[in-house]
Amino acid sequence: MDQVSLFAVSEEEVYAALEPQLRTVLEENWVDPALLRLDRRKSYSSILFGSSVAARLSGGASPSLSVLKGDTPIPGAADDGNFDKIALESLAAALDYAPYIRAALQTLIDRIPRDFSCCSRYQACSEQKACVNPDRALALGCAYRKVLHSGRVFYGENRNV
Repeated sequence: MDQVSLFAVSEEEVYAALEPQLRTVLEENWVDPALLRLDRRKSYSSILFGSSVAARLSGGASPSLSVLKGDTPIPGAADDGNFDKIALESLAAALDYAPYIRAALQTLIDRIPRDFSCCSRYQACSEQKACVNPDRALALGCAYRKVLHSGRVFYGENRNV
């Protein structure tokens, strides 16, 4: 008879536990939360930002987590192409790697090409130290949104550059 782990959780449950932290990254970047989702496949699930994979969860007999490579290597991770792969004792242990998954999501957001330097709301954005454009899809292409996220402010009272 197979042993049943008390820590057995599904990929969906792990994603549900991670989602609030990942949504925080989206909020900090003024990104539409609808771009974040879990894509269930036959043997794994992908945490997607748009069509880009931030991480993969694989349950079953050999649970693992693969995270998009970033600036900070994950201790003990194996090289898996563009991903760092971590063997897990249980899928629930993926939650311990939330900071790396958050960093992977930030990397994907940072890779979005800029379409324009700033919009007519640059002064209001400078006052709030964050993008205030109500059209989040349009805001994704704003270079000034990325500047503000880095902590630099070019205009108004909060100017620090």
